Formats: sequence, structure tokens, C-alpha cells
Amino acid sequence: MKYIERVLHNPEEDVVVLLDALHETVYQGSVPAKAIAYQLGLDLGNLSTMCSPRSLEKGRPKFPLIYLPKLVEITGDKSVLYLLCSLCGGVFVDVSDFQGDKVRDVLVEVKKLLGEVSEFIDTYLEATDDDVITIEELDRIAEKAERLVSRVFGLKESANILAY
Repeated sequence: MKYIERVLHNPEEDVVVLLDALHETVYQGSVPAKAIAYQLGLDLGNLSTMCSPRSLEKGRPKFPLIYLPKLVEITGDKSVLYLLCSLCGGVFVDVSDFQGDKVRDVLVEVKKLLGEVSEFIDTYLEATDDDVITIEELDRIAEKAERLVSRVFGLKESANILAY
């Protein structure tokens, strides 16, 4: 989620931000990069190039989006999905948690939503206490707002699942 605030909506720069997030998922997560490459059926060197700005050079291998679901499955890290959706003007909503007792899932989601609303209000009130909002405070407000929007969309999706 830390990359969300770096989204610039400049296509060339957005790609670099996305590649940075991809690189972090592969090289700074809990699963070793070598294991990720093996499970994706890729050479570690190619995976390294695909996850770096070097992939933008002519003739260099690019990271195919077809690998993204498997990367998420391997690492459990969905931050690249959140970022990709944000770059496209949307919000990623993870509905994988809505298995089993659907009514309970909706109630749990409502509880989470209320918690997010409370956190957003607390963050906003804290930032506006002195009638001046710093860049850091603005970033925190934006992060809380992003989470709140994601939670609202999650609740909407869970309600849709409940209807079926």
C-alpha cells in the first residue's frame, strides 16, 4: 500500500513505480526470489530483469501479467494488485475472504468498515487540530481514505455475494 501515494499518473513513471513494487514483492518478501522464479518457471536472471526498470530497455524481457496471479499465490502479497488497480483508476477488492457463512462475512466486513471510518476520522481530526495539514498528515489521510474506499467496495462485493 505504500506505493499508492507514489502513483503519479504519468505512464512512464507509473511503470517504474509498478516495477519497484514488483521487485519488492519478489526480493524483499518472505519467499526467496529463487523459489519464486522456480515456481513461475522462469530463470532467476530473467525474473530479476523483468522486475526492474532495465526491462523497459529495448529487447529486454517484460513481466507478463499472466504471471501475476501465480506470483500472488506464491508470495501471498497483493500489493502489486492494489497498485495496478490504483494506476487504472480503480480499487482492488479482495473477495477471497468471503467463503463460508456469507451473512457472518458481511457482518465482519461491516465491523471492519466501521473501524476504518473511525480511523479515518481520528486521522483527520488529529491532522486538523492545529489548522495546518502537513504533507505527512495529508499522506496519512490519503492512506486512510484509500483503505476506507477499499473497505466500502469490499462490503459492496460481499453484499453482492450474499445475494447469490
